[in-house]
Amino acid sequence: MNFGVDKIYVINLKRHHLRRKNIEEQSKEWGFKYELVEGIDNADKREDLEFFKNINNVFWDPAGRCTLAILCCAMSHRKAYKAFLDSDAETALFLEDDVEITGRIYEYDFNAVRNELDTLNWGVCWYGKYIEHIFTRDKASKHLYNAEYHHGGQYAGHSYVLNRKSAQWFYDNTEKIKYAADLRLEFSPFNHLTVNKSIFVQKHIHHYVDNIWVEKEFMHYTLEDSTGWDGKTHISQFMKPKSFNRAERGFKDKVLHGWEFFF
Repeated sequence: MNFGVDKIYVINLKRHHLRRKNIEEQSKEWGFKYELVEGIDNADKREDLEFFKNINNVFWDPAGRCTLAILCCAMSHRKAYKAFLDSDAETALFLEDDVEITGRIYEYDFNAVRNELDTLNWGVCWYGKYIEHIFTRDKASKHLYNAEYHHGGQYAGHSYVLNRKSAQWFYDNTEKIKYAADLRLEFSPFNHLTVNKSIFVQKHIHHYVDNIWVEKEFMHYTLEDSTGWDGKTHISQFMKPKSFNRAERGFKDKVLHGWEFFF
């Protein structure tokens, strides 16, 4: 199983043993090889003032979330892009370590998907979004659709494919972090393709959507350094902005509502 790509990168924090085991088990079950990318852990960076400089002087988020863990997550994705760019691969699938493969995998011929990717104009191809159903626009090929940009209930960065051109752009444009990893993918100049049913979802979806218990390690870790929800925002206990306010962002034909944080 190659999922129609040359390489697969899995981002994993060293302390997340259950998540690593989760990937190992699925790799054995489905027969795919991957390269592990050690993620940057906010627990190691809470007093690292130099690391805080990786955040842009203006950071924007639609949900008012601005934490050190979000910064670390974005930098971890950037680290994965560098690993891909240092390889000779033309395409790569990027996964976070809390993914699980859905039954939708049986609906796809990945050799055909690869042929479609080779003929279409794209920079990001989504293999999974927040829930199993993915909002799409028109059909681009037998298996792929043109993606709906910035659908509020669909933000996710756990499962996507990049080519070398787009990976280089994302690497160059994450030297300073302006958005969370999933938002940065949305704010890009590339055509986005997607499957219409998630091949990968994150395990915590079973808790939030299905009301099923999951191990604590599979819950959101990007808010673990937050001071807590104040009715408006989640702000880091350690990397505090000078100020913040409501602010809109425009993208294509959409106006997006959110929060700006100033550093």
